[in-house]
Amino acid sequence: MKSEKIRNTARQLAKLAALVQLLTYVIAAVTLLSLTISLFTSLSPSDGVQPFTGGILESGDAKFTLNVKNPGFLDSQARFGVRLSAGDWSIEAEKTADIPARMERTMTVEMKLSEKQLASLERYKPVTSVTFESRTLANLSGVGVRAQIGGPA
Repeated sequence: MKSEKIRNTARQLAKLAALVQLLTYVIAAVTLLSLTISLFTSLSPSDGVQPFTGGILESGDAKFTLNVKNPGFLDSQARFGVRLSAGDWSIEAEKTADIPARMERTMTVEMKLSEKQLASLERYKPVTSVTFESRTLANLSGVGVRAQIGGPA
C-alpha cells in the first residue's frame, strides 16, 4: 500500500515536470518569435521609409532617429544607442523605451558637439556605431545588433 502511494506520487510529479518543461518550451518559442519579429521589422524599411536616419544638423548637433516596431506578442524594452567618433574623441548617447506589444515608437538620440569635434569631423573620416537591442520577459531574454558606419577605408 505504501509503495503504491509512492508510485502514484512519483507519476504525478513526473506529469507535473513534463508539463512545466512543455510550458518552458512554449514560453521560449513565443519569446524568440516576438524578439525576432521586433528586430527585423524595426530594421526593415516600410512603405519606402528608412527606419534609421541621422547625421549632423546645421546647428552642429548630431541627431539620430530609429522607428522601433513591436509587432510581437509580448511587451518589450528597446535600447537604441549611437557612438560617434573621429580622430581622438568619441561621444555616446542612448535611449531606452518600453514598447507595448503591437505598438511602435520613434526613438531619438541627440548629441552636442563642440567646435573642436566639428572641426575634426572634416579632418578625419567619422565612425558611427549604432546599437539596437530588444529585450522582453522581464529582461530575461533579448536580441541585439550593432553596425558600424564609416571609418577608414
